[in-house]
Amino acid sequence: AQWTAAGLLTGALDGCLDQWMDGASQRRVEAHEGAVQDLCRCPLSTEDGVISAGQDGTIKVWRAGEHVKILLLKTIDLSKLCLAQGLVAKGDPVAGGCASSISCR
Repeated sequence: AQWTAAGLLTGALDGCLDQWMDGASQRRVEAHEGAVQDLCRCPLSTEDGVISAGQDGTIKVWRAGEHVKILLLKTIDLSKLCLAQGLVAKGDPVAGGCASSISCR
């Protein structure tokens, strides 16, 4: 869960992001195929951003400003990134390779 100007954002086991305000979910966005495993806040030039990491082996950068719906800005496929950097061999599951060593801090 992460607090942003848009309210509280949480990730769910079904792969969705929820935006909470006043104790109720205001928006629900399909983010990943499989569970959302981590969320972290990242400042963008003019508003809040959030990075989500999913069980599907992708990380996604979202805009979550006060007056903006949760908007996907970028998707990165970790299996391709890790393969390109030589961190996993072709055919290896990402979870056994570099995805497990990537975390939000």
